[in-house]
Amino acid sequence: MPDTATETKPQKPQKTINYPAPHIGMTVLWMASRETPGCTAFVNSISSTNRLGLHVLYPGMRDFDDRDGVPFIDEEDVRDEDAVDTGFWDYTEAVRKRK
Repeated sequence: MPDTATETKPQKPQKTINYPAPHIGMTVLWMASRETPGCTAFVNSISSTNRLGLHVLYPGMRDFDDRDGVPFIDEEDVRDEDAVDTGFWDYTEAVRKRK
């Protein structure tokens, strides 16, 4: 019979991302949910937890919409319901192709 005090659960493998770290001024995509198309956005701040502050430029608009605390789209521990106010950010297609 296994000793439950010393038995550990198998760890879920971490997804590794081989993309560059986001930086101030970087162009990224912002989307309201994981299923919506992305809008152009520019990074204006980065938190210690790697959440981004973004200036979002919606199609047909001339002003930016500011979003704070935006998580990366591939963060598995963030549900769509948790990001209703922030949305998600992703790398542009050009960055993803350089991988």
